[in-house]
Amino acid sequence: MKVKAQAHHSVLIKAGVLFLGLVFSGPAVMAASPTAAQEQSYDREQYVRSFNSLQRAAARGDASAQVGLAMMYRMGRGVQKDPEKALAWYRRAAEQGYAPAQYNLGVMYAKGEGVKKDEARAAIWYKKAAGQKDPMAQYNLGMMYAEGRGVTRNLQQALAWLINSAENGDPQGQFALGVMYTRGEAVEKNDQKAFSWYEKSAAQNYPEGLLAAGLSYGLGRGVAQDVDQSVKLISRAAALGNAEAQFQTGMMFETGYAGLKDIQQAIAWYERAAQSDSVKAMLRLGALYGDGIGVAADPQASRSWYEKAAAKGSEEAKAKLAAQP
Repeated sequence: MKVKAQAHHSVLIKAGVLFLGLVFSGPAVMAASPTAAQEQSYDREQYVRSFNSLQRAAARGDASAQVGLAMMYRMGRGVQKDPEKALAWYRRAAEQGYAPAQYNLGVMYAKGEGVKKDEARAAIWYKKAAGQKDPMAQYNLGMMYAEGRGVTRNLQQALAWLINSAENGDPQGQFALGVMYTRGEAVEKNDQKAFSWYEKSAAQNYPEGLLAAGLSYGLGRGVAQDVDQSVKLISRAAALGNAEAQFQTGMMFETGYAGLKDIQQAIAWYERAAQSDSVKAMLRLGALYGDGIGVAADPQASRSWYEKAAAKGSEEAKAKLAAQP
């Protein structure tokens, strides 16, 4: 079966509409701990050597050391992993007004690490850190207002905090603000402003930002259409593990979008997307194996992919299974 390259434009449109709902469809993605870079700079022996010195400084009330010690307990670096001790050290630093500790304490309450999950308390600590211009706390607080988790849903508050986060350089905040401009939520719909924020997020290699910017280029939405740039950005998002981008990359190779016709590559990307729980990729694999497109027809493999999609709640997959002998 041959599909004209132009067919992918409709896929991009569907993907764009679906994708824009994802950012507010579930719990906010918690930004990485601000100590992640510090963690990467240490090797295991350095962690062991630094534990005692951090412990002494933390005991003296050094908030930065307390956060470092909390991180070590939280991640199990140089010491046995202990979320409750991590929580205690974050709290000691947070009560001194140290923004990174306040943010991390909020994350632990939001996730239920070392303490019973409590999104209302998470919001309280995020707000303290956000008030000190912590961009990740501003993002998480904005998402909580957008979704009504731990706070009363308030899109104006969500917008205000996401603007702060975006302007302070957080790629998640930049992406989420772009979505609000695309959807016209709490702000006048503006595709040009949306693209501007997607582009800033993409410049930091944030996968969702890369995908959104890539879709914008492919659709010519908020920016002049540029198929090559669309492929480049979506491919980068796919390489970083974004399931929707992996599915889109598969579609590019299947349909020959921008001259990328290669059914074997398409199947490989669909499989990667399916491994990341993309129901659309599972459905596509079910169809390809069922029809013998790019692979030998394999009814058993086709049924297996449809069963996986059905297990995720796909009505289309259930119908396909019901129609099989």
